[in-house]
Amino acid sequence: MKSPISEIREQLGLTQVELCIAVGCSQALISNIEAGLVDHLPQKMRRSLRRLHMNVRELEKLQRDFAASKRQEVEQRITAKLTEK
Repeated sequence: MKSPISEIREQLGLTQVELCIAVGCSQALISNIEAGLVDHLPQKMRRSLRRLHMNVRELEKLQRDFAASKRQEVEQRITAKLTEK
């Protein structure tokens, strides 16, 4: 499962670095968003996405859902590791 931001970035044919330059944030932040470690979009990114006529509210909801599912996956792996000992 890919993050919504990752899917959009790939559809636009951009690298993480190109996207971070376009929206005014760091590549590390883009990486963390795509990994599901961040469940919200920075203000600068929301403004840039609006200029591209994207539904930012829907995108943020998808990102929150993605991040929550990633957190749940990690929690399940940790629980499984702890219970096997």
